[in-house]
Amino acid sequence: MRCIRFVSLVLLAGFLSVPVLFADEEVLFRTAGTVLLDDGGAPDDAPRNTYRVLVREGAFVEVIAASSSIDTWIDAVLPDGTTVSNDDYDGLNAGFLRMMPATGHLVLTVSSFYRNQEGPYTLTVTELPQPQRLSVGDRVASTLRKQDFHRDRIAHHYYVTGEAGDRVILDLISEDFDAFIEVIGEQGRTRYDDDSGRGFNSRLVYLFEESGSAIVVATSALGESTGSYELRLSPFDRTVTARYNGRLRADGRRAYDGRLFEVYEFAGRMGQSVTISLESEDFDPVLYLSYADGRHFAMDDDSGDNLNSLIDVVLPSTETYRIFVTPFYDGEGAYRLTIYE
Repeated sequence: MRCIRFVSLVLLAGFLSVPVLFADEEVLFRTAGTVLLDDGGAPDDAPRNTYRVLVREGAFVEVIAASSSIDTWIDAVLPDGTTVSNDDYDGLNAGFLRMMPATGHLVLTVSSFYRNQEGPYTLTVTELPQPQRLSVGDRVASTLRKQDFHRDRIAHHYYVTGEAGDRVILDLISEDFDAFIEVIGEQGRTRYDDDSGRGFNSRLVYLFEESGSAIVVATSALGESTGSYELRLSPFDRTVTARYNGRLRADGRRAYDGRLFEVYEFAGRMGQSVTISLESEDFDPVLYLSYADGRHFAMDDDSGDNLNSLIDVVLPSTETYRIFVTPFYDGEGAYRLTIYE
């Protein structure tokens, strides 16, 4: 049924909050279940429950396994055989947002991330209004309105497609609100940006780790604002301006938290668009970008492919900026730092 409106519902067993649904959202499936330690039958003896939901080709579907007791995990098989696994789509709630590739059954298996957890959960499968498709070179002008509320914020959805290894640049520009952009990949992994564009605008370089589609969410920083915006999708056609091959060594400099680090400096100018990439096969790299006086400007952990880091910003002032190369955990080894303009 269409054009339905649900108020928040509380299940007394476990006090689980069910997502609020608004007009043009259709609940395809909803159930309450419990992960029990003696369920068994899964790898590593993780308890789990399996469900089958009929979906149609082209449907824009959101799946959420919500719980206030356990850290949920979802394994899914789409009608065409594609597999999806996710842990933290919405806080500690597992889920994903996908266009269905075929008509048939969506098979969902709910379990806990930790083997020793048990408790209640709700599984909700919702069909959302069709998102607009974006192609490289598109500039979309639109307006966020109060009726565009979904789950916990006012937002618009779009989707883009690409081949493995493709990079694109997304800009969300608004004079009415503090722009905030998210990109949700095939496995429910989310990239986001708040203020990497000029002023309070958002800019994000997205890398397709595998061929397929990604969902783009245009919203505001607090999720409550309305107003006009422009969303741009551009090719990543940057020029390499500097490249450094380095190595973090056990006897190198260490930060206050004990992690190894190296520092690089570059002269930046106000309004300059810069992309910084940090790659390593030896450790999980993390990038920090700061002003000359040490104030923090930007940070990234995993926006590159695999566990690599990527920062894309428009510089707010003309000065010497500092780039810090460090591992996420205590690690060492070779890395490559690349600066694009």
